[in-house]
Amino acid sequence: MKITRLCVLARVQKPRVKIMCPNKSEVKFTCVVSQNDFKIEWLMEGKRLKEKEMTLTRVAKDVVNASFSCNVSNPVSSELSLPVQQNCYAPHSQDGCDEYAATGSSFTVPLKHKLQESENLRWFHNTTIIFNSKLDKRTKRNTRKDFFVDSTGSLKLTKLMKDNSGQYAPIVYDEEGRNVAHLLSLSLCVLDPVQKPNVTMKCTGSTINVSFTCSVDQKENYLEYKWLTTDKELTGNLKDTLTKKAEDVMNLPIACNVSNPVSFAISEPVYQECLKLYVAGEKSGPNIWVFVRFGAGFFLLLLLTVIVCATQKNLTQKNKYAIRDKEEFPLSQSGTETTAAAAVGQLHK
Repeated sequence: MKITRLCVLARVQKPRVKIMCPNKSEVKFTCVVSQNDFKIEWLMEGKRLKEKEMTLTRVAKDVVNASFSCNVSNPVSSELSLPVQQNCYAPHSQDGCDEYAATGSSFTVPLKHKLQESENLRWFHNTTIIFNSKLDKRTKRNTRKDFFVDSTGSLKLTKLMKDNSGQYAPIVYDEEGRNVAHLLSLSLCVLDPVQKPNVTMKCTGSTINVSFTCSVDQKENYLEYKWLTTDKELTGNLKDTLTKKAEDVMNLPIACNVSNPVSFAISEPVYQECLKLYVAGEKSGPNIWVFVRFGAGFFLLLLLTVIVCATQKNLTQKNKYAIRDKEEFPLSQSGTETTAAAAVGQLHK
């Protein structure tokens, strides 16, 4: 008689993946489950890996955007963890966002699986279950009314706010509670639309330069700046300040374009005024003093010339009268002396 041995096992519990960064270049994924006697299987982007250990090690920069999950199983059941992404390495240009959406708008996270009526769909926002089709048999609409799931299983997010940013992940189970599809998660970043910027102008430097500054009433790491003139983009400058020689932008309108991944806005154009006097003579600038000084100098020179000429003329006339007096005076003196001598002679006689 053949004896059959029956083993009754508990169903495995849902595992979770813990991320550790031993250094800046490596990342360790550890599958955590509160049971014994199970097998581990690692998946990257839904594809099975050959590693079967509790901990999986990778070079962080090689798996920047890759999703990892672990599947735990025993002879009677299996459970798949939520997918996670490494956070040990972040390039300067890497923000961790798969998609972007503007605040107040709507966004759809597609379910890339043909959902069967008997299957149970769960949607996760980060680690929180926000939808469970097995429990929600009404219209598949959330009580918060900021999202709903359509007939295809896709998640429709409405009236987005910044706290709707995060990772969205679907999991599909069959009637026996087994994960039937390894679906990828999506990281959504919700941003405010860009407000209209303002450009101010300032004359700088000893060699007449002009600086344009682009200001916008919001501070985000996602903002990008572009400078425009006559509908053309000025290359080589992606900062909020643009400095040019005034003569190079003499009559050109200057505007700035501020953008983020969900919107853009263009400022009103402004014109440089550092060389405005030379260009159009529309306002009095420092150069009018050149003409004032020149006129004053010319007037003083003319006045000095008149004074010198008048003085020289007076001296000439005085010298002329003095010479004439000298010529006449000796003759008068000689006649007097002759008369006196004659008188003396008469006395002696």
